[in-house]
Amino acid sequence: MPFVMGIDHKYIVMGTLVCTTSVAILTTYKWLRERRRRQKSSVYESQKLLNEYLVFHYGTKQEVLKYDFGPKESLDFPKRCGDMCLKHGKGFGKVCLKQSEVVH
Repeated sequence: MPFVMGIDHKYIVMGTLVCTTSVAILTTYKWLRERRRRQKSSVYESQKLLNEYLVFHYGTKQEVLKYDFGPKESLDFPKRCGDMCLKHGKGFGKVCLKQSEVVH
């Protein structure tokens, strides 16, 4: 039987196998636990993501599109939806806002 430094090679192989398997199990456990924790956490938990969300939805045109190019026609989506409802909703109710009553 081969010996390494006076120790049977079977013990060295088994010890190495136990150590590497333990490390693999531990890292897999930690990875799964972290993944589960991230799935449970809120999407806007970090300050950076919350700020980006608020600027995107409530920022001015210059804050949302910082450059001269970009989809400027896609801005003011809630206002465009309201204008479309006013345009197509005339006559569908007793009370309908006039264009002058809409806050721009």
